[in-house]
Amino acid sequence: MDEATRNLERALELDRATFTHRAVGLCLSGTASLSEAARAYERALTIVRRSGNRISLASVAVDWRADIKTFERVLDSLIAEDPSVRPTWMTRLRLCTRNPGATARA
Repeated sequence: MDEATRNLERALELDRATFTHRAVGLCLSGTASLSEAARAYERALTIVRRSGNRISLASVAVDWRADIKTFERVLDSLIAEDPSVRPTWMTRLRLCTRNPGATARA
């Protein structure tokens, strides 16, 4: 993951695409560098306010600070904008709330 992060940071020097920022965030999340991952997702959001960028940043809040409320608020906002995002992220929310019945339904 460290090598992948270095390669992606080099890619950012060449192309500052939102996808590359998100990829850096994903790699940093995998190495437990959650504050740096949050900054990478925030940079991606400055380029494009896509739902994936917003939910990825909220997901870091869950992993870093156990902040389920932020994740839930962002997910509710995304579902209001586009109901098709619901199935993708609802399971993670239910897992975080430790409700087996709700998780199975999600």
